[in-house]
Amino acid sequence: MVYLDVDDAEVEPLREAAIQTLDVAQYGVITEVFPDGSSGHSQLSLELEADSQGGAISVANGTWNTLRSEAGLKPRPAHLAFLVGPINQSSLQHQELLHRARVLVAQENHDYAVVAAQTALEVHVRGVLRDLSRSAMGSALADVVQPQSFSLRDRSSEKLLVGLIGKSPKQVPDVWRPYDEHVVRRNGVVHSGASVEKADAEASITAVQKLISWIDKAVAAAS
Repeated sequence: MVYLDVDDAEVEPLREAAIQTLDVAQYGVITEVFPDGSSGHSQLSLELEADSQGGAISVANGTWNTLRSEAGLKPRPAHLAFLVGPINQSSLQHQELLHRARVLVAQENHDYAVVAAQTALEVHVRGVLRDLSRSAMGSALADVVQPQSFSLRDRSSEKLLVGLIGKSPKQVPDVWRPYDEHVVRRNGVVHSGASVEKADAEASITAVQKLISWIDKAVAAAS
């Protein structure tokens, strides 16, 4: 995941360009909102496939240029805020992201905390699906069947998980309902410019932690 800084005047043109150009799961536009209601800086998040950080930055620059052209904006180099990845290099990366989410809550950056929590979940699901698939069918075939999204709210990632461990978190309301509410919250932040309170951010982190724990226990039981 690559985060690029966005000037205030370019937020809406770039958001509209992203809607026209990218899949909804591939991007988000996040604006920091302070406790007094004032707005801070904005960032464009891009979920990209790359084998290295340098590769991710290169792909992000290309996407940035495409979006600016689609929005009718003058060419300008992308300014990298931070990046997460590459995903396939750390099985513990989701824990680092959850820690980042908690730090963001402590810093009163509640919107970013919600986004970081969802990224933690998708990083973990991606790793689980990749490792289980490769164990079950070999790397060549496993890499072909990987879904494009790892939220588990889409049919493809859920179906692959069920095929590998024999069950779905959707069958467990106490796990799924809070997570589903969290994703709606996250989508509001990244796609509609919504803002969340501290309690909402904490609920998102808890929901993600609970789902990750359920996944880990289900994988262990299926082994």
